[in-house]
Amino acid sequence: MTTCAKASRSEDEFIRRVRREGFSIDPRLRRGTAKDSFTDPGQVVGYRITWRSADGWTERFNAFELGDDMRLKRLRDGWADDARSRSLAVREWRAAMENRPPFLDDGRERHPENLSTHDMERLVSEAFAIAANLNSAADDDEYRAAMREGLHAFDMLRERYGLT
Repeated sequence: MTTCAKASRSEDEFIRRVRREGFSIDPRLRRGTAKDSFTDPGQVVGYRITWRSADGWTERFNAFELGDDMRLKRLRDGWADDARSRSLAVREWRAAMENRPPFLDDGRERHPENLSTHDMERLVSEAFAIAANLNSAADDDEYRAAMREGLHAFDMLRERYGLT
């Protein structure tokens, strides 16, 4: 989460980065604010992160459990605060609440020059795993299967990180 926060220049970018990493992020709305009347990021007073493992285990964290520097109020101090950013933040919070794809599919985080160290680490790790699978193939059939899986993995990474 910290990497997502540090790499982001706006609230909407943070939401997209967190979701891209496979986490769910849900806003904690100010008392009296209903989901259908949510129109301003100022109505969001916090957030909760949910992680689900492949075997079904679920872990939830409130922002204050992640550390004082991860509280939304503190994060907002370092982010852009203009009409466009506020509008995009509302749309991204709504998309997250409704479990829809991100509103903006070509945000700053999807440009190669804005990849974080964590993003690069993940890409390199995947590349090494694919290379290891190819090297350990015992015969042509295993090699072709590893190649297909590797190409699929690279395609998924390309889509996730906006690489061309």
